[in-house]
Formats: sequence, structure tokens, C-alpha cells
Amino acid sequence: EDSFRDLVEDPRRVQAELAEGPMLRLVDLERAVGMRPYAGERLVSFTLRIDDPSAPWNAGTWRIEAVDGRMNAERADGEADVELSANALAPIFTGYRTPEMLALNGWMKVNRPEALTAMAEAFSVTYPPYCPDWY
Repeated sequence: EDSFRDLVEDPRRVQAELAEGPMLRLVDLERAVGMRPYAGERLVSFTLRIDDPSAPWNAGTWRIEAVDGRMNAERADGEADVELSANALAPIFTGYRTPEMLALNGWMKVNRPEALTAMAEAFSVTYPPYCPDWY
């Protein structure tokens, strides 16, 4: 939920229109996760099962670990903590949406609820992404 309405005197007078903005597609999940910084201080680890028909090399189960400012992804076996599509992973990866929000809206299947906390910490951002340019 956008908090802008909380900043104005009369939120009923705000008329907002949703429009498409910048889009992100993780083409190489392992490399993208490895290049993303981690702002947390403790070790977090969870597994994701990614459904990605457009980039089948990303599909499957991955263990994501984050510690000491770095993240990494490696192939894993067994049942995943969370199952989601590449379309759901992109807004989590950028910090545009939280794992909890997407789980609540049915965008992913959560097999281990504690994993949402680990995901939220691993993919947390100081400021959500914003792009004022309409190119």
C-alpha cells in the first residue's frame, strides 16, 4: 500500500492513477542474487522454487543465503520454503514489494512461514525503487 495518502491533509481528495513504470526481469538468477548487496547483519537462509518458463535455466529450487553484506544463490534439493514465479520474484528482489505483501495477495505459496521473515530481511531496501522518467 502506498503511504502517500497518509501525508496529505485530506486523503479523500487525492486521485491517483496507476501506470506502468520501469520493469525488471532476472535473466540470470544466480548472478543477480550474487551481485545484490545485503544490508542485514545476521545470517539468513531460505529456499525458493522458481517457476520461469521464459528462462528455464532459472527454474527450480534455489537456496539463498545472505551474510556479511553479500548474498548468494545455489541450486538446492527438497521442498522449497516458498514457491513463486519469476514475475513475483522481481518486485521482491528490487524492494518494490515485500514477501509478506505478495504472500498475502496469493502471488506465492509459503511452505515455511518463517522464510518470509528471512526473505524480507535479505531483500530489504532503505528506499523502495522510484523512477521519475517516462521513457
